[in-house]
Amino acid sequence: MLRYVNDKNAELNNCAFIKTVMMCMVVIYHSALFWGNADFFSVSPNQTSAFLVGISDAVLRLSCHIYVFMFLSGYLFCYLKSEKRKYQQFKPFLINKSKRLLIPYVCVALLWAIPFALAFFDYTPHRIFRRFALATAPNQLWYLIVSFEVFMIFYLLYDFFAKHDIAGGIAAVLLYFIGALGLHYLQNIFAIWQTCEMVFFFWMGFKIRQKGTDCIISKIPFPYWLLLFAALLSGVCYLDKADTSLMKAVQSGLLFALYAVGTIVNFIVWQWVGAQINQRNAVFKLLSEHTLGIYLFHQQIIYLCLYLLNGIVGPGLIIIINVVVSITLSLLITLILKKHRYTRAIIGQKP
Repeated sequence: MLRYVNDKNAELNNCAFIKTVMMCMVVIYHSALFWGNADFFSVSPNQTSAFLVGISDAVLRLSCHIYVFMFLSGYLFCYLKSEKRKYQQFKPFLINKSKRLLIPYVCVALLWAIPFALAFFDYTPHRIFRRFALATAPNQLWYLIVSFEVFMIFYLLYDFFAKHDIAGGIAAVLLYFIGALGLHYLQNIFAIWQTCEMVFFFWMGFKIRQKGTDCIISKIPFPYWLLLFAALLSGVCYLDKADTSLMKAVQSGLLFALYAVGTIVNFIVWQWVGAQINQRNAVFKLLSEHTLGIYLFHQQIIYLCLYLLNGIVGPGLIIIINVVVSITLSLLITLILKKHRYTRAIIGQKP
């Protein structure tokens, strides 16, 4: 039986473990997305099945990986700003996040993502400009733009979110649904609508660090969180084939609840797992220290694997190869860039 011990220091130490696990989930998700999303790659799968189509959705809905990432950002932001008294001035904070997020975005887009997009997709210069310069759909790099914007929003509204639990929560929820509507009806210039959605998950992490995880576990025992997560997952899956506007709206609401509850469930489960295992393993430590680099380069390596292997080996084996090769090569690229003073900026590190 999973018994969660509320220890803020232990939680903090386990955040790196959770971040590493979520990075692996992102790579697994993208490795399988070829069979679940026709827009992921420029060619169609040679073989497919209902099981393969559902793998990517299952990984996203069960791990809530990208939302857990944003949750951890909010959690650590609260620790650093509220407890350690860092980030007290806006200009140094802006410079820090620009170096960490915007410079890697520009460098990786120009040197890596755009060349691959031109090689594998029939994109016009105008479409490349919209996707990358305007950040409407810059492959995996969208998360860097969104993270930067969420950090800026939360920094500027820090006093409001820190001091007003209910009003801050309502504002974060409203922003999520504004973002969802914007994504559906409007252009996602500079990923603004995804940013609106992600503010909520950043707020969740911020508040749980501020109030303590026990503030939710004491009110709702963890087994009930699991039951709620399972019920929401069942409801979302049931409505996957909804064909009316009303049912699609209901599913959107359930998806929001699923990701919110799933983020809490994953945080607690992986905190518990992290407390049970040896995190000093050399391989784990290597991955943990280079998660951003793996994220920056993995998707285009998956494109290359799909181009070479689609129709030659079975889909299950392709997924495994995608995961292993993309993590290995993106880690190798990161380590090479890390060795040189002037290339460290590409992966968000100091010279």
